[in-house]
Amino acid sequence: MSLKTDFFDGSTGLLTQCDDAFAAGQAFVTTNLTGISTDLKTNAASGFTNFTLNYPATLGATLLRGANGHNAASKCPPHNGHNGGTGGRHSQPNNQILKAYLAGIQDGMALQNIYNYECAPQLNVTDSIDTTIDLVFTF
Repeated sequence: MSLKTDFFDGSTGLLTQCDDAFAAGQAFVTTNLTGISTDLKTNAASGFTNFTLNYPATLGATLLRGANGHNAASKCPPHNGHNGGTGGRHSQPNNQILKAYLAGIQDGMALQNIYNYECAPQLNVTDSIDTTIDLVFTF
């Protein structure tokens, strides 16, 4: 065994944690299926095509919020005339467990025929108490 193997493999290894987070993301959809269905019907009846639904996260806040309890985002790399590095940030998290959880939600939604161009799950950390998921719909 090497240190790298310790990091990636085993019961607390990154790969296992990401697999568990992906499965939890899929379960998020199943757990909230009735609520999502009701909320979609309500928005459809109102004629809305762009809206956000919010549900409690089903995975621990510490794992989802990432570094130091924040939704850490990767430093902005240089691109399109922007030199990056000086505080610019993108909304993509650098927390691999959060990425796996959100991917699991997208997979669960795809099983319901709602695809990533129609629904984008996002971590909502507008306060320090509740950790929730926003499902941002665009039909």
